[in-house]
Order: sequence, then structure tokens, then C-alpha cells
Amino acid sequence: MVAKAKTYLFGDFRFVPSESLLLKDEAAVAIPQKALNLLEKLVENAGSVITKDELIRDVWDDLAIEESAVARTVFLVRAALGDDPSPQLLDGVETGPDGRASVDGQLVTCMVEGGHQQRRRRCRLHRAEGAVEQGFEAVGEVAALGKEVKGFVQGARVMARCKGGFAEYALVDAGEAIAIPERLSWEQAAAAPIVFLVSYDMLVPYGRVQRGDWVLVTAVSSGVGVASLQLAKAMGARVIAQRTMA
Repeated sequence: MVAKAKTYLFGDFRFVPSESLLLKDEAAVAIPQKALNLLEKLVENAGSVITKDELIRDVWDDLAIEESAVARTVFLVRAALGDDPSPQLLDGVETGPDGRASVDGQLVTCMVEGGHQQRRRRCRLHRAEGAVEQGFEAVGEVAALGKEVKGFVQGARVMARCKGGFAEYALVDAGEAIAIPERLSWEQAAAAPIVFLVSYDMLVPYGRVQRGDWVLVTAVSSGVGVASLQLAKAMGARVIAQRTMA
């Protein structure tokens, strides 16, 4: 006799952990696996107080993570259950000059690759007690959207400049996110945000490079140098490349 899978019912939701399945009115709810693992931990311990250390130990036992990953995953669980998750993130989001947090204009991205093709599982950059956000560019799938974000949908592939690019999830300003063309792999897209955006800023708004102009690219063997060489040539400029001999 086959044992019936353990099922949790709450409100309009049905949750089957063994099948990684969360249903609302019998329709599947899109939610990342770590968020499902966190939800399972919470429903199994309903009525009990669970510490952040316990969550990190039981849900992220195979990873060295920043503490902010817990808050971000709670954000995803609450959003999936129809709750307003924004207040839980306010103390972890930078504020603008007017002192207002920018959650509504951000999207939560589930990271696939960190910058320079460093996979998250291979990063051991610090001890847990000294955790700081690492990584400033990454690619991933959109897991949640602020209510003011336009032009993106859940599940979309994006590359972006952001803080915490080596984490499992990161908050990304919508203006820093770029849709990934279908022809680019995750690895190719992960190498693009910083170097090509810096190159673009130098050549277009500041340099105002036109077809036929001469462009001198110093340190051409660097990431920004290679990107500048490629971009300048694509713009029709004539390029002089310089590098330092070892």
C-alpha cells in the first residue's frame, strides 16, 4: 500500500512538500524551491518560535549564505500566500535622498549565476559570523515584483547590477535590470552587466563617439577594456588598443 503524501491545508492553499507543490484553489503557485523549503519548516513547526539560526541550519544547510537571504525568502513566501511582504524588507533596503525605501520599484531575482561565472555554491567568501553582501552583478529569474515595476514578469530572465549578486536572491532596482536575449546563455549574460554598462557610459553619453571616430582603449586586456573594444568597433569607430606588457 502506497503511503499518502503529507498535505497541509490552510485557507485557500494546499501544500504538498514531498512534491514541492503549493496550490491555491487547486492552481499551482510559482515559488522557488528554497521558499518552499522554508514554508515546510514553518508549517511543520506551527505555533512554535523558530530562530533565524534554525532556519539557516535547516533550510540552507548546504550553503554559506548572507542573513539577508532569510528575509528575502520570507518575502517570497509571504508574497506567494497573498500577504504584503514589503514591511519585512524595509530595514534591508537602501533609502533614497528623501529617506523613502524603494521596495515598490524593485524586483526580487532568484540568482542563477554571479558575476564572472562564479556559481553561488562554489563561493566561500567569508565566515558566517562576518557575513556581508558579496557580488555586484548577476543573472537570474524574476521571482517577485514591486507594485511599481513595469516591463518585467515573474520567471523572466534578467541580468543586472545589484548588491548581493552571489546570494540566492537579490533585490534589484528595476532600472538596473535588463532582459536577457534568447541567444545568450546564463554564463554569457553573467559576464555582461558591469563591463558593458561601464563601457556604454564612457562611449555614448560621455564620449559621444560617432562612426569613424578614433577611440583609444587603455588596459584593453581587462574586462572593461575588452568590452570597450567590442562596443567601439560595433559603433563603427576606429580603435587603438593599448596594454601593459608583463
